[in-house]
Formats: sequence, C-alpha cells, structure tokens
Amino acid sequence: MMTISFAFAIFGLADAIDNAFSGGRDLSQTKRLITNHKVSMTNTMPIHYGDQIAQLDGVTMVTHATWYGGYYQDERNPVTVFAVDAQKYIEIFDELVFADEQKSAFLSNISGAAVGRAMADQQGWQLGDRVQIHSNIWRTKHDTNVWDFEILAIFEGEDTNTETNLFLIHHDGFDETRSYGNYSAGWFSIKVEPSDTKEQLAIAAEIDALFANSESETKTATEQSFLESFSNQYADIGLVLKMVMGTVVATLLIVCASTITQSARERQRDFAVLQTMGFRVPWISTWIALESFFTVLIGAVLGIVMAMLFAGRLKVVFTELIPEVTIGFGDLAFGLMISAGVGLLAAILPMFELSNTPIVKTLSRR
Repeated sequence: MMTISFAFAIFGLADAIDNAFSGGRDLSQTKRLITNHKVSMTNTMPIHYGDQIAQLDGVTMVTHATWYGGYYQDERNPVTVFAVDAQKYIEIFDELVFADEQKSAFLSNISGAAVGRAMADQQGWQLGDRVQIHSNIWRTKHDTNVWDFEILAIFEGEDTNTETNLFLIHHDGFDETRSYGNYSAGWFSIKVEPSDTKEQLAIAAEIDALFANSESETKTATEQSFLESFSNQYADIGLVLKMVMGTVVATLLIVCASTITQSARERQRDFAVLQTMGFRVPWISTWIALESFFTVLIGAVLGIVMAMLFAGRLKVVFTELIPEVTIGFGDLAFGLMISAGVGLLAAILPMFELSNTPIVKTLSRR
C-alpha cells in the first residue's frame, strides 16, 4: 500500500505544479489591457504615458504599477510588492475588496501599505503592524534597500480565485524616496469600454502606435493574453515535470498491480478450500475484486492527502514563483478513477484462474 500511496502522492504533486505553472483566473471579461516596455518587462516607462493613453477613445481609466522586488527579513522569504497609483488601482482592480475605513486610511497615507489576506495570514501580520520590506532592485536616497511601512488595510478577494498574496504601496511615496528611476512605471493597467476582444486589440494597437519610435516603445495586450504569455515562460517546465512524474507513477502502478495479482494467485489453494466449503466462484471472485479495489483506493487516497500537504508546503516556500499550488478537483477525480481501474484490472487474472482451474488441480499444487 505504501508504494501505491507514494505513486499517487507523486501524481497529485505533479498535477498541483502543472496547475500552478499553466493555470490562472479567467480574466477574459475584465476589460483590461496591460502596457509594458517593448524590450523587457523589467524596463520602465515614463509615467506621463498614462495621460496620453487616457485620451484615446474607448479608454475609461489608466493606472500604473512598478515591481518592487521585495522580501521580508530574509531573501528566502520573498513578498510580491507593487508600488501603485493607489486610488485608480483599487478602482480598476475591483476584485480586491476593502473595508471602507481601511481603504480610506490607506489612500490618505502615502507611507502606508495594503496587504492581501493570503499574505497577511502567511506572514502573521495584523492591521497596524509596522514592517520593514527589503528590495533587491531599488535603493532609497539614504542608500539603503529597506522601506518601512505601516499596514493600514488588509483586503480580501471577491472569490477564492482572486489573488490576495499581494503587498501594495503608494507609488508617490515610493517615488519620493527611491534614489533612481523617478517618474517612471513598470507597466500600465488600462480599463476599456469594449468587451469584444477585437475592439480591445484595436485600442492596444493605438496605444503602441502612440509611442512608436520613442525611447521607450510599448507592447500592449489584453490582461488575459499578458498573463498567458507570462505563464507560458514556465508552462513547459510544468509539462516536462508532469511527464517525468507520470512515467514514474505508471511504473509504480504496474509494479503494484503485479504484486496484487501475485498475492491473489498465491492464495489459490485457500480459495479452493473455500469452494469445497460451499462458497461459490462468483462470491470468491467478488471478494478478490473488492480486496484489490479497496487496497489500491485506500493507498490512492492516502497518497493524494500526502500530495495536498506537500503542495501546501510548496506554496509557502515558492510563494512568489508559484503562488497558487493546488490540486484540481477534476484531476483528483481522475486519479481516483485510475486507482479504481488499476485495482479491478489487478484482480482479473486471479479471478480468471479461479473460474477456469479445477478444484482438485488447485489443491494438488504445492
């Protein structure tokens, strides 16, 4: 049973990692575009680009954000920090749910921070805490890489798919204190009127045309396309890992099925004795099938529980790279179906031999 549990622990963990690399929230209806630097996502653009974008037809609101590159206390404890145009950012990303008082407190203090529920729970932070966040990119005008923030708001997500593993700070306060890169932003988030993808892409083309041949040319895409492009950088890793682990799981299941089959065959004499006592072949065959079925099923359940525990640990350790390490319900059901199939298949040969081998011949075996 331990081998079966190990096999399904690998299966579940592979699925969780693959979901983390390739999965994501459906953002096809958010009516948002993302504009970043054409050369690289790490390059910044002048903040005044936002004012020009806002003048285009079909654009209803523009906000900007900058990657902070943060960690808390230790570099092995990264935190996702965005320096944002707070008022507009919260309006555009309305899936982030704030209590009114906390929202007002955050918006009125450019030295404060708003933290997502997932991050607050993970780090053990509470409202009113002061935390020092290091940056591996930026430095202050006092030549340090540490900023001090008071947590003025802890926001929730509108549903379980909303990412709340975030730490939001005011771009104005950040810009005042950083030693370089002032008046620039990492990307622009643009809310548009059209819900039709073709119309959104037409607006995206207009945005890029605005800054063609400038020092900071842009690349604009729908938010869904942007996130898919970003996750595709890692998707192949998840796929390869899943293929390798799938091969290991298949091998282990074959070994398990062979072991279960051999165990049942070694008890053919016992089954023959049961027949002499009046137990019929269909009853004994059902017993063999159920024993095999539940042996594999229980092992599979234990393995998937192990995978869920491992996945939770991965989420803590690699929170910035793969923040949502979860096992999909559909894949969980598929895994249990595989276990049921393996259990029943392993019982076929012993059941066949039981029904086709005379009792006398079975009892004469040594």
